[in-house]
Formats: sequence, C-alpha cells, structure tokens
Amino acid sequence: MQLLEVEASAPGKVILFGEHAVVYGEPSLSLALQRRTFVSGQPVGEAFTVNGFPLDPNFHSYIERAVKQHWKLGPLRLQTESQIPSGSGIGSSAALSVATNAVLLRLQSPDTVPLSEIAHAAFLTEFDTQGRASPNDTTVATAGGGVLLAPKRLESPDLEFLWQIEREERTWNAHRVKIPELPLVIGVTGSKGKTAEQVAKVRRFVEKSSFARDVVKDIGRITMAGVEALRKNDLRTLGDLMNRNHEHLHTLGVDTPLLETLVQGARKVRGTLGAKLTGAGGGGSMVVLSENPDEVKVALEKLGASAFLAPASRDGVLVKP
Repeated sequence: MQLLEVEASAPGKVILFGEHAVVYGEPSLSLALQRRTFVSGQPVGEAFTVNGFPLDPNFHSYIERAVKQHWKLGPLRLQTESQIPSGSGIGSSAALSVATNAVLLRLQSPDTVPLSEIAHAAFLTEFDTQGRASPNDTTVATAGGGVLLAPKRLESPDLEFLWQIEREERTWNAHRVKIPELPLVIGVTGSKGKTAEQVAKVRRFVEKSSFARDVVKDIGRITMAGVEALRKNDLRTLGDLMNRNHEHLHTLGVDTPLLETLVQGARKVRGTLGAKLTGAGGGGSMVVLSENPDEVKVALEKLGASAFLAPASRDGVLVKP
C-alpha cells in the first residue's frame, strides 16, 4: 500500500581523523552527533515543493539530485528542518542527503529499507552534487555511532563490518567502532566552507606533488593509530594524534586564519588534549578534546566562534513509519 507520509532524520558528524585523505582511499574515523536534520515527504500536489517553495536546483541541490536519482513517482511536498549549521563542516549536507533519500526510498517500498541501501543512495547524491566525495559523512549519518572507513575490510573483535561502497576506482569498507564517551567541543567559525572547492584544491595539490601524497598517506596512518588509542581509552595519545592530523590539514591548505586562531586558543586552555579543524575546511568548524570542555567553550566564544559541547549519538538515520 502506498504510504501517505514518511518522516526521517539523520545526525550530523564530527571527523576525528582522516578528512580529505579518505577521498584517496585512506581510512577515516568519525562520530555521529546528537544534532539532526529532519525531512518529511508526502506524495501530494501538482509540483515538487520544499518548505512551500518550488524545488529549485540552485537552492535545493542535494534534494533535487536525490529526486532525479531515486524517485520514480509523482510530485512530492517535502518539509525540512535542521539543527546543523549549513556549511559548518559537521555534516549538514550528508544529513540532508541521508534523510531525503530515506524518505524517497521508504515511500516507494512496502518494507523497511536496509541501511546499506540508504547509505549507497545518499553517497551517490553527495558524490554527484559535489563532483567528488567520499562516503564518510553519509555513512556516519546513516549508521550513527563511531564509524571507520577503510580501503579493505578489517577483521578485529573491536570492529563490526557494516557495508562496502564502491565508486569508480575507489572502494570503502565501513566498520562500526566502539567509542567511549569523549569530552568534545565544537567551535563553528560562522564562515561557510564549500566542500567541493576544498576537495578540488586538495586534488590539484595531490595530483601535482608527491609531498602532498605522502601527507595524505600519513593522515591514514594517524587515523589507524587513533583507532588503537580509542581501543585503549588513551585520550592523551588521541589528542596528540588530533594535533598531528591538524598540522597535515594545514599543510594541505584547507586551514583558515580563524580556524587556526581557534585551534591555538583551545590548546592554551588547561586540560586540552587535542584540537584540529574538522570537515573539509576553508571555514566551517574545529573540534577539541578536553578535560575541561566548559572552559574550552568559553574560550572559543571569546575568540568569535559559536561553540557547543558535542556528545556523540548512537542513532543514525531514523525513519517512520
């Protein structure tokens, strides 16, 4: 029977390790956040609308792409609401892509849609909209919790294999990672980073420079060392690795003066273990691991950021009915 309405929500994310390098087949480690994006869809009306306005590829690029890719029936009335700042580097587009695709697929299915199918569909939407992307953000928004992407399927009692995603010459294997509660703070610059632009910038550097390619490979090694530090609940080592990852991202050219000010300011707060930009860069956000998260939040706000404590979410995409 045709469903009359479907609602879905998906979380934002914070990347602890591996941004940009994951595009080139290196591993990445991320956490889902409790902030979410909500999408509802009804197959009614004579034209597609989003929040009461006509579906426009200039304003609704991810939704428009998802509809073209995965919707086979008539017009829809879509409503969206988000707790995730747009262009902030904490997964706003991925959460929107996942929640939208979950709605589209569920409206067309008599049964519950497998998470792997939602993850594949959302990655296709992100990839085609941005021009090049990894499935990191859409995988985390689908699965929730801690997620490790790796070029090969890994066998470990601390990892649970989720699914594999392929695109062109790349293969990513998603694994569930057990994450202890981490005292994280996110600082949002208020300057929107454009993922496609930053990905293209890094791609030009990597294609021309063997040094950049070595940096990308070392980010992969740092990521796996981070997984081991988490397994041991060694937060001091985890923080040191976050600092090293940030220096590599700075080298790749995706840092900004304000992001650097926030990172260095957070490191001066007593109890800070590590700080780095998170996401594509060029603006967006940074993340801090600290034994004094409240003090870090205050310090970041004094430096001009919008800051919030960032507990992880075990829930990925949620769909009803």
